[in-house]
This record gives sequence, structure tokens and C-alpha cells, in this order.
Amino acid sequence: MGLLEAFSQRIQELIDEQMDIKKEYDDKQHQYHQDLSELETTFSNNLDTVAELAEELLGYLTSRRTSLALIAFEMDVLEYRDLEEKLKVLSKEAPDILRGMSRVLRRLCQTS
Repeated sequence: MGLLEAFSQRIQELIDEQMDIKKEYDDKQHQYHQDLSELETTFSNNLDTVAELAEELLGYLTSRRTSLALIAFEMDVLEYRDLEEKLKVLSKEAPDILRGMSRVLRRLCQTS
């Protein structure tokens, strides 16, 4: 085998090694994006569930019958209003804030 053939063969081996490394990287990146997509879906579904439950609980708190029952449990007006406000934030604002964070995470992952 001549020097030129040996040199050519070595270059081809290095190219093959690099192609294998690239394929492995591409496979891992594909799996990463698939896992991320599943995580985003689960996160979004859980977030929707939390918002729905908070809205439902807020509905209970704002009904007259439940309000009277809470007073019987010795919840004062300030505690009730504080709880009501937190539930409003949870049911209305928190999902949008967390969805925004999810979009930022998705953009960051797309650039990598």
C-alpha cells in the first residue's frame, strides 16, 4: 500500500468516525426534543388542572352558602379575602405567567 493510499484511507476512517459521532448527536438531540415536547404537554395539562381547581374552589368561596360555612370555621374576613385573592391569582394570572416561562424555555431549547 502506498503512502497516498494509506493517507487516503486514514482520512476516510476519520470521516466515518465523525459521521458516527454526528449521527449519535442527532439521535440524542431528537430524543431530547421529543422528551421536551412530552414534558411541555404534561406541564401544560397539569397547569390547566391547577387553574380549573382554583377556579372551582374560588367559586365555592364566593357562593353565599360556603362563605357562611367558612365563618363558622372561624375564618375572619381578612383571612377570607387573602385566600380569595390568592385563588384569583392562581386561577387567572399564574397560568399565563407559567405559560410564558414555558415559551421562553422552548425558545431556548430550539436555539441549542
